[in-house]
Amino acid sequence: LSELQTPIYDPNTTCGASPGVACAPGEAQYNRQEFVNEKIPKNLLNPTALLYLKQFYPAPNTTGGPLGVNNFTSNASSGGNNYQTVVHIDQNVSNKQHISARYTNWINHNLGVDPLGTGICQDSCGGHYNTNDFVFDDTYSFNSRTILDMRVSYLRLVYNRSALLNTYSLTSLGMPSSLASEVQFPGPPIMSISGFDTAGTFGSQGADSTINNATDDDRIAGSLTKLIGNHTLKFGGEFLRATFNYAQTNISAGDFNFNNSFTAQNPETGVGGTGLASFLLGYPNSGSALEVIPVAAEQLYPGLYANDDWRATPRLTMHLGVRWEDDFPWTERHNRMSYFDTTAVNPLLAAAGIGQYPGSVELVSSSTRSSKTSTNNDYKQFSPRLGLAYEVTPDTVFSMGYGIFWLPTDVAFSLAPSSDSINSFSTPYTASINNGLTPANNISNPFPGGLTPAPGRNPSYQGILLGTGVGEAFPNNPYAYAQQWNVGVQQQIGSSFALDVAYGGAKGTHLPFWSLLTDQLPDADLALGNALNASVTNPFYGLINPNYGLGAATIPAGQLLTKYPQYGGVSINGAGQGDSTYNSLQVTAQKRFSRGASIDAAYTFSKLISITDTLTAWLEPAVAGAYGGVQDNNNLKAEKSLSSNDVRNRLVLSYVYDIPVGQGKTYLSNASRMVDYAIGGWGLEGITTLQSGFPLGLNTNQNLTNSFAGGSRPNYTAGCAKSTSGGAVSRLNNWFDTACFRQPPPFTFGNEPRNDAQLRAPGIADWDTSVFKNFAVDKAGKVDVQFRAEIFNLFNRVQFGYPGTTQGTSNFGIINSQYNLPRIVQFALRVNY
Repeated sequence: LSELQTPIYDPNTTCGASPGVACAPGEAQYNRQEFVNEKIPKNLLNPTALLYLKQFYPAPNTTGGPLGVNNFTSNASSGGNNYQTVVHIDQNVSNKQHISARYTNWINHNLGVDPLGTGICQDSCGGHYNTNDFVFDDTYSFNSRTILDMRVSYLRLVYNRSALLNTYSLTSLGMPSSLASEVQFPGPPIMSISGFDTAGTFGSQGADSTINNATDDDRIAGSLTKLIGNHTLKFGGEFLRATFNYAQTNISAGDFNFNNSFTAQNPETGVGGTGLASFLLGYPNSGSALEVIPVAAEQLYPGLYANDDWRATPRLTMHLGVRWEDDFPWTERHNRMSYFDTTAVNPLLAAAGIGQYPGSVELVSSSTRSSKTSTNNDYKQFSPRLGLAYEVTPDTVFSMGYGIFWLPTDVAFSLAPSSDSINSFSTPYTASINNGLTPANNISNPFPGGLTPAPGRNPSYQGILLGTGVGEAFPNNPYAYAQQWNVGVQQQIGSSFALDVAYGGAKGTHLPFWSLLTDQLPDADLALGNALNASVTNPFYGLINPNYGLGAATIPAGQLLTKYPQYGGVSINGAGQGDSTYNSLQVTAQKRFSRGASIDAAYTFSKLISITDTLTAWLEPAVAGAYGGVQDNNNLKAEKSLSSNDVRNRLVLSYVYDIPVGQGKTYLSNASRMVDYAIGGWGLEGITTLQSGFPLGLNTNQNLTNSFAGGSRPNYTAGCAKSTSGGAVSRLNNWFDTACFRQPPPFTFGNEPRNDAQLRAPGIADWDTSVFKNFAVDKAGKVDVQFRAEIFNLFNRVQFGYPGTTQGTSNFGIINSQYNLPRIVQFALRVNY
């Protein structure tokens, strides 16, 4: 590892912590011995790590940078086969009644993206969708001023996904056969090495991702429209019943994360060490293996609304409306749901006479909570809607609007029964029993006590969860909503040009986190320093599984200072404690030319500020490594920054041009039919997108805060110029000045914001275009054929991926991936008759 030019140290020589290793006079406590010439002796190399490298890591095929950085390039197929069938029937029963029905079937066989050809896919190894959708609509006109519309619909989605290597055994890596036999869905484990696979090749969904999903939506809706004078009144409602039969695990065979914590010079300074060295020694800093119970979940949704579109004057139209809705909390057919009671004493502690530590995971539909839901319902989800449009002149219109919109509860999927701790249990990997000073286990036998199945409502759940980190529903969690408002002016200029200038704003309130730690060590206690890591007698010894980190006879003193020390961390699932603000200038221009040409331009200048960003990082650019996570759960105000999804500038141009040549056109209008087939009917279309990059959120390779599950971001050196200059290609190895950032001192948080307002990922400059040719098959114009040649990324421009955002890793500030696809050309033939 000498090529990395980073000193590495032996974690089993931590003086004052490793058995038999004393600190030399004057030596700092917890210092470790450096490996000579940064070479790990062969007898210390972990055999499982070596087998994993041999099976799943390819040899370099480019002359990139240092070891493991920009030295491998590969392509992989993506996409899949889609089949869609649509049947639509319309019937006029009478001059008053019209009915329609539609049936849709969609089947998708999705390819996994496997760039290395090893079966460990980027994202997931494919999946199979089958959707059946039926809609029936009946519209009845009582008279010219009263219309009733009724609709019923049914949707069923079946989705299945399994690991490509779904017969893989952990014994192939030298792990125990007893462990291999306990894996719920066989497949390879995930080994995530900090700084060495940022392109996502070994992402958490890539090797052992299994999903079994069958979803049903039953819906009935209706509306009554009544015209009274200048008022258009509309009343309506709907009722939706949604069921989710679901099970998913991405890490059934284990997920292990390696950083420099165990190979640094001192676990409290973070100097030296690499994730690769920790991997070769077999010492992850965290890990787990997940087993699940398939659940039968349900949600109900009723909604009612009333609107009045009032043409108050010939120039003024007002819109007044209100909607009431109720997104019922999740339920589960067999009541397999739990919640966290902050005041109850865990029954195992109570039986042992330890009552001074309140906080317990409890079950719904039980003596502690009669409700079948883990969160309380909010029946006051009223949404007013206000709007007006005023015609200042025949060519000028002023408009404005305001509304409240409640977020569906299913966006916080961490509150779903499938994510409940009793249905989705992660056997924790015990990396250390002394807060990271020395390793406790290794990946050759990561779970000495075996894997623990999810308990469901089995009374054993209390003993299984005690001592682990749990994410739970808190009953009083608030519902999320957003307020939106806008004001704008629409101006017609001449007969062919329109300009729309508007301001749009929004504010999100009680926005959910996926989960939010509620028992991080109080910030004031960080001043205790090394005393937090001192070993003290464990008051829960004998009550907690001895294979858990909190099951040892002694534990770090800081653990007893957390709010719920009997657990390894308590998080609020779907915690409604986030907020956001959005302000934007929106300009749209439309120009229509003669001879079938037009151009539209839309520009947005905006700013999005938030405390939390997304619940679906795996679907968004944040997955590339720039998603700004929470550092200090005790101080969410300090988490407010630009959102990871902030786009400062976005310009979209779309254009259409029918070439005026051929029969009926300006030029050669009298051309013969054969000549027209060659030169007539041609046209050009295109879309150009120019967009700023997303902000970057930086973190550190090692968490030295000792905050018991708080995050870590680097310190920024005041006055240092973060940004570098030059074109994108010239900056690939120094996208920003990494020297401006450093590891914060132990027991402190970094001063870098959650997302940096000065540093952004590469933006978008994309040109998509198409050339088409229309053929008239018959003179009557009843049949025509259109041929299209569509070119995506016309100029084959590269949109580079995110730079490495982890301070202390070898790829910090280096871009080593491409985010978009190269030029794609596709041809289509369409027959209209």
